[in-house]
Amino acid sequence: MRILLIIGLLALVGCSGRRPEAATPVAVTERPEAIDLSPVVATSPVVEVRALRDGIYSTGVGCVIEARGQRYVVTAWHIINEGGELSLWQNGKRLQATLGAPRHRDDAAVIPVTGELIAMPASFEAPHVGQRITVQGTLRGAPTVLHGEITQISVRSTAPLELGLSGAPVVAGNKCIGISTSISTLTAANGRSESGASHIMLNSIEDLF
Repeated sequence: MRILLIIGLLALVGCSGRRPEAATPVAVTERPEAIDLSPVVATSPVVEVRALRDGIYSTGVGCVIEARGQRYVVTAWHIINEGGELSLWQNGKRLQATLGAPRHRDDAAVIPVTGELIAMPASFEAPHVGQRITVQGTLRGAPTVLHGEITQISVRSTAPLELGLSGAPVVAGNKCIGISTSISTLTAANGRSESGASHIMLNSIEDLF
């Protein structure tokens, strides 16, 4: 009886001495970033915001700001409005950060955050027409700074926004004063159409902080 049992086990293992491999579920999507999960320290307050849902990332730009003694990430709501696992990234690496529950109004999202991050001061002062601003973000892996000026209070600027810069901070005087939400078309003084940007300014969502 023992001899038959040993023969049966050898047949299961096979002549090569290896056990049969378990079937791999084909529905599991592997994240390439999971290869390197070593902690990364932030080098800038401007971050990439990712929302992972059903194996697919929704990505955009965000900014870590300091407001009322707390730290928040401000970004565009349409990046994260479908839920999923939220995370912050820089240079293709995931940052050490703990994100709280998002609060939002219209297309602006405010997320409490803690971690080894660099924060930009925030300003809740109302912008004015003609005010010079920059929009800061990352495009195709490279830091990007767009220059423009406010053309309509709390709504538009001449910064030539591009796809991938949703949520990018609007900066004036080294302070974050708003976020970018979409590309808009502006009519110049000569009647020609020019690319610009739509924004939501922090002073209009101050009660979310």
